[in-house]
Amino acid sequence: MNRYLLLFIAFLSVGQAAWSQSPLSYQLAPSNKSLYKIIYPVATGNGLNISVPFSSLVIHDIRPDTTKLGFYRSTKDRHSYKYRFTGNTAQELTAYLTAHYNKNLTLGSPNQLEIFVKKLWLSEFDSAELNLHNTHLRNAWLHVKAEVYLRTPAAYHPVFRIDSILYARKQNGYTSGGFITQMLVDALQRLEQADFSQIVSRKTLSPSQVDAYNKHTTTTPSAHVPVKGIYSSFTDFKKGKPSATEYEVRFETLTDIVYVKEQDGNTYARKDIWGFSDGQTVFIRMGSNFFPLYNHQNTWEFYGTAAMEFKAPRMPVLAGAGWPFLLAAAGATEITQYEKRLINLRAFQVDVENGKFY
Repeated sequence: MNRYLLLFIAFLSVGQAAWSQSPLSYQLAPSNKSLYKIIYPVATGNGLNISVPFSSLVIHDIRPDTTKLGFYRSTKDRHSYKYRFTGNTAQELTAYLTAHYNKNLTLGSPNQLEIFVKKLWLSEFDSAELNLHNTHLRNAWLHVKAEVYLRTPAAYHPVFRIDSILYARKQNGYTSGGFITQMLVDALQRLEQADFSQIVSRKTLSPSQVDAYNKHTTTTPSAHVPVKGIYSSFTDFKKGKPSATEYEVRFETLTDIVYVKEQDGNTYARKDIWGFSDGQTVFIRMGSNFFPLYNHQNTWEFYGTAAMEFKAPRMPVLAGAGWPFLLAAAGATEITQYEKRLINLRAFQVDVENGKFY
């Protein structure tokens, strides 16, 4: 984390126009700097007295990044961690659901239930709550989105969709894996009331149609580093179409301000900005500040905070200089100590569907 901040500080300069520098080191990305925190799904039986018209259940993990289930920062050792199962997420959840519904399956049936998981993410922070609290609070959200199909020898038949955000206090033990698996079991309770005779008589989809539909919402930006400019929305960012290309970024004490040259030739401060690119590095806005993005698999991640704070002891302030200049002018030891008091960085991943971050 400290290496990252030093690198981040090194290329910032106060009051400068948008700069150009070498791309960020991939090795400093949150996924590469974070340690693994293993969570374990535990198979449990059920009291259902039903028989489902399929012989197996299969999970397809089609998330943009299948390597992890979320980030968190430990309050004990201050390290960043990323959640994951012991093995492959799709295999782990397939095994769990198979064990859970084992007595309800119809052996010998040519059908199977297939679940395409588009989103499955544990988080202690939700960008929708940005104005309500800061990242110091220890809450828990589970973001999940999936499509459920009955696969017959002839075609795919849509059964229902799962699209939920579940909330829990962190001390409720959500990191045991039960938070994820209980959510799946609760969502699949709808199978008890499903009329499969009607389901197979309704709309059918071919494998290619299912593949195209489920990948539509996980489309990634057209380029790993979109062209230089200001991006008013995540949609513009994904398309690589900036709303302006002439701009200046100024880093003040607690707030970063972007000035954009408008059509009248004058420069104005802009707040309606999702992020910007200098042609090599992309920056995302979180709160009143901008943080550099790292590309990982088919999504983006970054270190950020919603709580920029100055706490004693303060360092000398030079007139007109913001915090990046102060830190860059200090010794390495001072930076290491002061950084802990100045900023509380956490790792986040960008949702490639809507541009939010968790």
